Amino acid sequence: RATSKRQADQNRREIEAMTTIHHPNVLCLSHVELELKYPKSDGTFKDCILLVIELASGGELFDFMMYTGAFEETIAKIYTRHLLSALVTCHANQIYHRDLKPENLLLDEHYQLKIADFGYSAIQNQYDAANGALLHTECGTRSYMAPEILTHQPYNGTAADTWSAGVVIFIMITGNPPFQLATRSDWWFNAIATGNVDRFWRAHMRSAPNISPEARSFLELMLKPEASDRATLRQLLEHEWLNEMSDMSHDDLYNLMDDRKRKVDAAKNHEREKAKQAAAAARAQGQYDPFKDQHRVRRGAGQETEDTSLANLPPLKNTTKTVHTKLYIPDAFGEGAGDRVARTVDGLKKLFETLKFNSVTVAKNKVKGIASEDLGKVEVAVKLFCDADQLVAEVNRKGGDIFDFRKAFNKIRELVEGKEEETAEPEDDLAGEEGGEPIDMI
Repeated sequence: RATSKRQADQNRREIEAMTTIHHPNVLCLSHVELELKYPKSDGTFKDCILLVIELASGGELFDFMMYTGAFEETIAKIYTRHLLSALVTCHANQIYHRDLKPENLLLDEHYQLKIADFGYSAIQNQYDAANGALLHTECGTRSYMAPEILTHQPYNGTAADTWSAGVVIFIMITGNPPFQLATRSDWWFNAIATGNVDRFWRAHMRSAPNISPEARSFLELMLKPEASDRATLRQLLEHEWLNEMSDMSHDDLYNLMDDRKRKVDAAKNHEREKAKQAAAAARAQGQYDPFKDQHRVRRGAGQETEDTSLANLPPLKNTTKTVHTKLYIPDAFGEGAGDRVARTVDGLKKLFETLKFNSVTVAKNKVKGIASEDLGKVEVAVKLFCDADQLVAEVNRKGGDIFDFRKAFNKIRELVEGKEEETAEPEDDLAGEEGGEPIDMI
């Protein structure tokens, strides 16, 4: 049951979109109960909306990319076809997703891709769509947003979805995002916007040297800075990269992805076991348990506002999957009097201020803040506890994009542990351009 008008609008859009679209690569909504009394353990009932949705037992595409790395182009082509053909059907029904990202792309038991989470979708009537009416609401996840949205312009829903899909496909193939944000202050985006596409690819191919010329050509058509210059979905589906002969069968895809799934499950099980052990150690010592009341919620981190000023965006909330990452704190970290925890909290506060975090708050053993635009708008919380003889910082992503979180975490780690930034120096002809040197890619 919705607790606010905004949540009610999201529920309505999601139900309308998913009952309208019928496509093998869109998650199927098979049944809706708008008025349901859910029995609680105390004998009372809670008003709920029941959605019966297709099971996607393969999990999120994000997990495969996070734990097993970039896909071979043969696999990426298959999922690109799935994604684009589903978007063709969505757009033919005047439905624009507006929050495409790996977390919202699921896989079924046969590892077929399914678009999910239409809570931020826009649904136009046929008249508006036929007359080229533009959308105005800024929503989605910033690192996947088209440049026209980030510059607060009215935008075409098809072109915006095409851009976001291009970012997803880029990450699928290379393992890295094409840029941090599609703004002129970002070196990577600025290279494209100023026509220096060769420099853009030269820099990216240091970490992804095997990306084919055909794939680069395909991605360039999707990541055109001007919305009107982007290829249509039909044109993309006819591109030579997608239509090169491939001998990969459904069985081949299943076997390759099933092998990756085992690695994903093993990595996640390992993380859960480590979390349990750390929590048990903290409880045994009577220390704060950093894992208490931490939940994994599937809904993405899209932020939505009718106000075109980013300064008026609502605060990031705990609407994304919480990510736990440990840092072992050197004794010398932090300055000032008091015990190790208090001293380290003070040091972390100074560290957040050094990184220009906004809305920094401090409470006992926790420091929380929202990263600056340079790192991406991600909310980070650092909690401290003792593990055996070591002081440990639990760094949590409370809201925002996972790739932005990893950048923020790396900066925190560098300052806490005194590590030098592990970033390749740009080639001589890449440095000194407007917008600065390339950012640290993950």
